[in-house]
Amino acid sequence: MLRSLTTLALLFTVALGSTAHAEWNRKISDVRIVHPPGTPPGTWRVDVNVGIEVGQAAPSPAVLDLDLHLYLNDVGIGTIPVPLGYLNGASCFSSGACQPGQCGGTLNGQLILGECGMFSTGVGPLPVCGCLTAAGTFGFGPYPDLRISDQIRVELVPSGTALAEFHLVDDVIVVPVTDNIVGEAFCGGDGSLPTPCPCANSGASGHGCANSANPSGALLVATGWTELDSVTGVDGVTLRGSGMPATVSAIYLKSDATNPTGSVFGDGVSCLTGSLIRLRTKINVGGASQFPEPGDPSVSVRGATPPGSGLVGHYAVYYRNAAGAFCPPATHNISNAVSIVW
Repeated sequence: MLRSLTTLALLFTVALGSTAHAEWNRKISDVRIVHPPGTPPGTWRVDVNVGIEVGQAAPSPAVLDLDLHLYLNDVGIGTIPVPLGYLNGASCFSSGACQPGQCGGTLNGQLILGECGMFSTGVGPLPVCGCLTAAGTFGFGPYPDLRISDQIRVELVPSGTALAEFHLVDDVIVVPVTDNIVGEAFCGGDGSLPTPCPCANSGASGHGCANSANPSGALLVATGWTELDSVTGVDGVTLRGSGMPATVSAIYLKSDATNPTGSVFGDGVSCLTGSLIRLRTKINVGGASQFPEPGDPSVSVRGATPPGSGLVGHYAVYYRNAAGAFCPPATHNISNAVSIVW
């Protein structure tokens, strides 16, 4: 199907000529594997965020209907039809410029609102002005017994007589369960907190405060699966820290409470409060490390947050940063934080 759509895209581009191009794009913005609250351990659902972009030269009215297909280890297990109507991209362009403001279309016959802006369809001159709309989040499942070794694939395909798709790179997302993003990131040392970084050393968006080796600051990401694997009997969550000095020690922390305003912690800002557990101390390689590694207990076991309990763990990585001239007198810093509901 994807190969035939690619061929159609090339033929359509030739037919349009060198000065015109397809000004619409459907895309999968995000895919998350989640555990539905109140269901048994091992139960899972896939949430898919879909976005639509329609430019001022798109046909009007336009049928943008699509089908979402879910595959588990290359076996199809679900399809969701998404009936989408015209998004008024033409209203975004006037007086020779892309104008800010709202625009919209329809989903199941109901109005959905978007914002005017510039986007790329991947076909022809770039970028174009049009209507950018989040069509919504669509959930597959629930299903039982996901394994840490499993792989999820989601594909977006135009349906019926809907306009063809030409920009295909964002129409398929493959997510190995071990790479699935879990939890919600917070407490970025990027200037967004009431408490600023102590030496005006704000990091990149979503990261911790800058350190002596990396002006973007350290980044903590949680990946994997919070539920018990049906064979191993443990969760598959991994805490991955990066952006730290090359070979320093890094302590992975878990707390049961947070301070939303943050407080100065060495060269950084921490939002972890309440009871703290040191999960493990690791030695960075190339400024990165992770917990757990082979031989370590799982995140839920070490942090006393059993899967399915509804308990919330808040995590960050605290690391050595002993450069004397960088933000003295402290010799340590901390990453952003991540909250995980178990």
